[in-house]
Amino acid sequence: MNPLQRVVAVVGLLGLLGLAAWLNSTIRHAPAPPPNTTQRAISLDTARQKDIWRAEHTTFEIEQRFGPAFLEFVNSRSVERLAAFTSPTFRGQGLGSAQALERRHSDIIETIRTRAERTNNPLTAQQLADALLKLHSVFAVTPRASLRVLEIKEATPQGDAWTARLLITSTGTTESGQRRQVLSEHTINGTITDGTRLGEVPWITNWTIQRTVQRNGPPGLFQEVTAEWGLDKLPIPDNWKLAPGDVLQNRFQMAVADFNRDGRLDVAVAAIDVPPLLLAGDTRQGFRGVAAEVGLVTGSPRDQLTNFAVGWIDFDNDGQCDIYVANMYSKMGRRIIGLVQDSDYPEGVYQQIRGSCAGNRLYCGRGRGQFEEVSDTAGVNSVGWAYGPVLADFDADGQLDIYSTTGFLSFDRKK
Repeated sequence: MNPLQRVVAVVGLLGLLGLAAWLNSTIRHAPAPPPNTTQRAISLDTARQKDIWRAEHTTFEIEQRFGPAFLEFVNSRSVERLAAFTSPTFRGQGLGSAQALERRHSDIIETIRTRAERTNNPLTAQQLADALLKLHSVFAVTPRASLRVLEIKEATPQGDAWTARLLITSTGTTESGQRRQVLSEHTINGTITDGTRLGEVPWITNWTIQRTVQRNGPPGLFQEVTAEWGLDKLPIPDNWKLAPGDVLQNRFQMAVADFNRDGRLDVAVAAIDVPPLLLAGDTRQGFRGVAAEVGLVTGSPRDQLTNFAVGWIDFDNDGQCDIYVANMYSKMGRRIIGLVQDSDYPEGVYQQIRGSCAGNRLYCGRGRGQFEEVSDTAGVNSVGWAYGPVLADFDADGQLDIYSTTGFLSFDRKK
């Protein structure tokens, strides 16, 4: 089953359509059943569907009602207005004496603090607000920020009490001109009687800071030079300029190498309905097409690629080949999968659904043809919908890096 069909399965859950559509799409790709074979439709219990709908609706209210107001008050450094989101019985917990783990990636320094089990570091509403501002108000100008719900569940069945895990991200520039990114994970409890007013009323009963990550790097890591180097004029279909019905995914693939060994990187591009392009790096002209000069021919027609990408990489420089698989990662799907379990479905169905939102994978070669999945610990699992990864040593530190192009089809370029 390809990733798009898997998306259909997950959205079917959210849309209360069950798994019948997903199974039908799977059956279309399987051999036809023998005559007179009875097909049994499988669907999730109606009550479980309603639970999932409630959870996703509540997620929307938290992200769209509470999130913008919360981030506005963080950026304006308003302790009072942040504290006003908490109930009279509020209880908070901080990181306590969590030790800092520092990691260096070339010029980027990453500092991680994780709350230890049984840590008792009580915080009042105002102390929590101070802690959040200390984390996320460390920028020269207003940063780009987001609040996402990673997991959510009802604290009491069919009640108004909810438990959620939040990820707050802020990215911007410090007073000294450094680039900085701050991520913090939190567990919250709250009573939601009117989701439309989450950005206005006190509703949070508990808030625990679980983990913080701060990344600092030099200014100006990259600069936009697409037009300057002539790459905006390539004869490749631009989805932003096509009618909605003509938009397609996976329209082209590219590879980078110094094919002529002149010390400059060259780009080979293969696009649907476009002759192959070979662009030689030229410091005077940016890039110039040399396909005709080198006798590049189209060859036989190729089928359109409909799957995501895979690349070989030795990310730990141990001489063993490792595998990076670019795949779909659905935040919504992961939340939904977290609300169901194996007992909700016939044998084998839950495992198939769970794998549909696995995200990007990194398999570390251990020798003798064996691999170990290290996606979560390596930090590649949740980067987004990754279509065309590029593997290169961008910062010349001797370690291969992954640039993963992510996104999804949208008719609004700002989304």
